[in-house]
Amino acid sequence: MTTIYRAEWLLPITAPPVRNGAVAVDDERIVAVGPLDDVRAACPGADLVDFDQSVLMPGFVNAHSHLEYTSFRGMFDDEQFGDWIISLIDVKASLTPDEYLASARLGALEALASGVTTIADTTYTGETLTASAQAGLRGVAYLEVFGIDDKRLDETIADLSERLTRAQ
Repeated sequence: MTTIYRAEWLLPITAPPVRNGAVAVDDERIVAVGPLDDVRAACPGADLVDFDQSVLMPGFVNAHSHLEYTSFRGMFDDEQFGDWIISLIDVKASLTPDEYLASARLGALEALASGVTTIADTTYTGETLTASAQAGLRGVAYLEVFGIDDKRLDETIADLSERLTRAQ
């Protein structure tokens, strides 16, 4: 079933803004974009959802997120980087997987609420994958590795390998 979404303004990616614009979607696939009359002509019989004085536009992309750290907001705001990273490591070690997941879920919902639909997220536990999928976010996730000490390389790689296995 095709649905046409109409708004006062349509902001396409590769074309100028369109007043009284519309987007037709059929089974989660965009099939027409442009002025409402043109889209209606291309999709006769489609249902219409009118967003009135709104703007239809693509979702934003956050190219550097840490959804699992959402609950850390404000914890270390006044610290210099060196102190901040040590504090971060200590707090990270104290959380359970369920707490990471709750934080990532909150971050995913906040992303969507602000118009972000696609992320490139750096995750420590992999819980971002679950939270993002549940919220309907798209994107990629990178497994975080830092603090590699040559003397502890085997331990660091083993930890990374274990986290990667859990994240899949």
